[in-house]
Amino acid sequence: MANKIIQAVKSIRLEDQRRFIAEIAPYYSADRWQQRDIIEKQMLPLKPFIGKGYVLELGAGSGVVLDILNEWCERAVGVEIVAEMIREALAHDLQNIVRADGCCLPFPDCTFSTILIWGNTLGPIPGEENRLNMLKEAARVLQPDGNLLLSVIHRNSSLMRRFFLGEYTFHYRNREKSWQSENYGYNRSYSLRELTSVLKEAGFNDVEMLSARKNASLIVRAEL
Repeated sequence: MANKIIQAVKSIRLEDQRRFIAEIAPYYSADRWQQRDIIEKQMLPLKPFIGKGYVLELGAGSGVVLDILNEWCERAVGVEIVAEMIREALAHDLQNIVRADGCCLPFPDCTFSTILIWGNTLGPIPGEENRLNMLKEAARVLQPDGNLLLSVIHRNSSLMRRFFLGEYTFHYRNREKSWQSENYGYNRSYSLRELTSVLKEAGFNDVEMLSARKNASLIVRAEL
């Protein structure tokens, strides 16, 4: 993703963020599907933790990660709230995607052996309470011996140190830089300490850092 960071902010409205995601959907989808092989390589360290059970991806977007999960595990489902993103996933023949709010999941307790919140899905949700509710819902539908695999923008990465920002807004540009969004998007970065704290508040007791890439990503595994 080619992002132009504009300014530090406390938050924006949830409906504004969803409007932004709907606007960028076709351009974001094209970028992500072009990078599918790269994304799969980035996900390889997660493969031992995914296993053969029922896997949920929260914030499935245009379906690239869900497509990879379909090859890796016996059964997977993706959840996405923005209709325009689901339309992009369906265009790539992904039928196992459900339109639902990650803060109110349509699944019984203890349904999934693994849950992925991947590709910086958590950070773009405006509001600490909304992010916490999403993690609480993940804890509710995760089996007691299951894994949550989560990636966020790393607060201590070179990208964040450059801009000295924890929360920020930005315009989205496609990889060819031939199109830029009119609306602003929102994101929130996390340090390992901050992420561990919010995960424990959501009900996870065992948090392990799997990777902290210098350019941006912090990747953790959490258990109940």
